[in-house]
Amino acid sequence: MTAWTVWVPAKPRATAKSRLALPPARRAALVEAMLRDVLAAVAAVARPVVVTADPYWRCLGAPVRAEPAPGLNAAASAAASADSPVAVLVGDLPALRAAELASALELAAAHPWALVADAAGHGTTLLAATAPGCLRPAFGARSRLRHRAAGAADLTARLSAPGLRRDVDTLADLRAAVALGVGPATAQAWPDAPAAASGGAAASAMPAERLGPLRDVPASG
Repeated sequence: MTAWTVWVPAKPRATAKSRLALPPARRAALVEAMLRDVLAAVAAVARPVVVTADPYWRCLGAPVRAEPAPGLNAAASAAASADSPVAVLVGDLPALRAAELASALELAAAHPWALVADAAGHGTTLLAATAPGCLRPAFGARSRLRHRAAGAADLTARLSAPGLRRDVDTLADLRAAVALGVGPATAQAWPDAPAAASGGAAASAMPAERLGPLRDVPASG
């Protein structure tokens, strides 16, 4: 079984997800909750690493690596130097199931590098590479097409993973995630969101306090 490290870039808590039409304090709490649920799902199947410039995220207990430069592509490019299988996963997937991520990584292990598209079919929520230098991130508008053009295997059609694909940028996205069932932290931060039924995000998630001790991660991570 391939041992994966999953890097999760995290913007500063106070400014992340500006398109969510919520009061700043509530938006920040929701951003944190979504990240907690993502890290919990990751920790169940792989080694999580938070990539960030915001020291606040050290409170989550996951390993932390300093963001080399602002932006998702900078964080992903740093991951490309890893000397073992590595994935870059967006941190706004509150309905992510650990089993979905495990299935995606199992498929990705057969390719030099691979992607999973977002729910809209244009963006990318997961990039994974099995060898150093294979990952060539091009996140942004229509990143799915750019990653495919650069040679990434597109795993999207081979997976049934709505939680892995349902990223959240707007309240409409959040409502769609809620319909899938969200993890326990998001359910607590968003009272209108029922936690997932048995077998869903809440059931598969690992409590954030069990993600392990805080430590910085070397570049080869």
